Amino acid sequence: GDFLKQQLNSFLDQTLLPGELVICDDGSTDDSMLIIEEFSAHAPFPVQLHINSQNLGSTKNFEKAISLCTGDIIALADQDDVWYSHKLQAIVEAFVRDDEIGMVFSDADIVDADLKKMGYMLWQKYDFDRGKQKIMAKADGFEVFIKNQYVTGATMAFRSSLRALLLPISSRWVHDGWISLLASAVSKVSVIAEPLIMYRQHDGQQIGATRRSVAQTISVSSVKNSGYYRNLAYQYQDALNRLDERGAFRSPVQQQRMREKVGHLLARAEINELGWARIPIIARELLNRHYHHYSGGFVSLTKDLLGIGRYNRALSE
Repeated sequence: GDFLKQQLNSFLDQTLLPGELVICDDGSTDDSMLIIEEFSAHAPFPVQLHINSQNLGSTKNFEKAISLCTGDIIALADQDDVWYSHKLQAIVEAFVRDDEIGMVFSDADIVDADLKKMGYMLWQKYDFDRGKQKIMAKADGFEVFIKNQYVTGATMAFRSSLRALLLPISSRWVHDGWISLLASAVSKVSVIAEPLIMYRQHDGQQIGATRRSVAQTISVSSVKNSGYYRNLAYQYQDALNRLDERGAFRSPVQQQRMREKVGHLLARAEINELGWARIPIIARELLNRHYHHYSGGFVSLTKDLLGIGRYNRALSE
């Protein structure tokens, strides 16, 4: 309840107030409804509250909320974060500067349950460094997102004109990864290199940005076997299919890059199932520079050469 109140109050403190607030409740069992009803009675902007008849899950709940928005720009929010007062104004100004910008996202301060800063920023956690930011600034967000995902939904906003492309969201994706990849394929993406929200870390959240220990990182790495890469390939195939269906790619080059990404992930899945027979496939992916463009470069290459995915799978069987 307290987290939600702080989030709602941060909307009231915006230097540029939202045109509307759309809330979809996905089966809450606490006092959230009472808090929202009390807030909406006094809010200086319209508040739409929709209560789902059955639990949709996080991504489908965001999908529903997005479908119900009526404004030109849609900014996503999680119930436990707090917006800085200039968040909406900074986002809108970024869109106004360039009509070709379809999505904007920012950095965030990582805070604990009591909003105390934890000593690092969201982009530090995701390794979204200045090099990647420069590529993004050159209007080539697709080059960044086809390699990895760096956007947290609570920091993003996008034009509602993209909604026909984005919805429905693939069931294989988390909403923010899907939106950022597709938006970058059809429009420019703008980054705001300052924190616009306090991104709260606590025990009850679904996805967070807590720093991992070395042991936890090794544990996470160990699940990256053939099944992991095959599932990831299916994710990108879903994105490729959507962009193909809508004829949405900005260039044939991007379409080819997406096909190569899917092929590279399927190759890595096969590599992690083979013994010495994996070497020719690794050599092909290296010569084609697919490790560089679509994975982690020489780090990923080394893992595949050493058969780390196969070894970890054997340990788990």
